[in-house]
Amino acid sequence: MAPRFLIDENLSTLLARHLRTAHRFDAVHVQELGLRSASDADILARAIAAGQVVHGTAAFCHAAAGRAASVAAARLALHCSGYAADYA
Repeated sequence: MAPRFLIDENLSTLLARHLRTAHRFDAVHVQELGLRSASDADILARAIAAGQVVHGTAAFCHAAAGRAASVAAARLALHCSGYAADYA
């Protein structure tokens, strides 16, 4: 099954469009969901509920890593600037 991407607000909306059109991925930018100013916790909750991979900056992933570990029964993948990590 192909990954489903949720693109953080600090990355361009063009990234989501490119992933959809050039690679046929299910990709959406937080701005398209009305989550532009949402907290990291709200973005993580949305991604977990939708089974999405969060693609964000290293700062987002660093802030999110601690929260992801506390979400019971969730498998969350964070793809960040320069590295990728999975949190259970």
